[in-house]
Amino acid sequence: MKKDEGVAKQYCKEIELEIRKKTEENSDGNTVEEKWQNCKEIIIKSTDKILTCDIKPKKEWFDEDCKRYKEARNKARLKFLQRPTRAPQREYQEKRRMAKKRCRESKRKWEQEKVEEIEDLAQRYEIRQLYQKMGQLKKGFQPRTSMCKNKKGELLGGEEEIQKRWMEHFKELLNKESNGKEQVDQNIEASVQEQCIEEPNTQEVREVIKELRNNKAPGGDNVRNW
Repeated sequence: MKKDEGVAKQYCKEIELEIRKKTEENSDGNTVEEKWQNCKEIIIKSTDKILTCDIKPKKEWFDEDCKRYKEARNKARLKFLQRPTRAPQREYQEKRRMAKKRCRESKRKWEQEKVEEIEDLAQRYEIRQLYQKMGQLKKGFQPRTSMCKNKKGELLGGEEEIQKRWMEHFKELLNKESNGKEQVDQNIEASVQEQCIEEPNTQEVREVIKELRNNKAPGGDNVRNW
């Protein structure tokens, strides 16, 4: 369910309405199986009516020809599964080869067009759009590394081992014994340094703002500079 209180309330009301209808019609079922079937139908009906799922955008290079070749491949595969003999197998292999070839050609053509667009942007010195196009081409599978090293420098790959290592690290970091007088001296020195710093004037603030880069968020508020 979407993270929207309005949609959630509407969804609950729709389910309550459907349950009330079933009760008034005396068709809520007698056996456990019938009750579950009615409940399932109510949930599916309410979901289709209220909620909408986010459809994954298709790849730009996947055109109608690619779709037609893949449908032919799927039909040949189904035919081969229903009748696993040599003739349907050869037909399926041929359809699969043709579908891969067509998709590969379409993707290469699309990539070539994108490269030409990037070259054109580079010649016109439109740097921002240039990097946006390059990011779109490079975006794909992005592997994540979830490893860390123990005290001996050995890599840890298991989830439990990594959690234990982080727990051990923060226990050592946060539970260090320190001299109280040394800590007080550090606090006094830091407060004295803060008192010596003068507040920036209006002109200094303006100069700093002018040096900020455009279209960048300077802080956690994600407000861009224009």
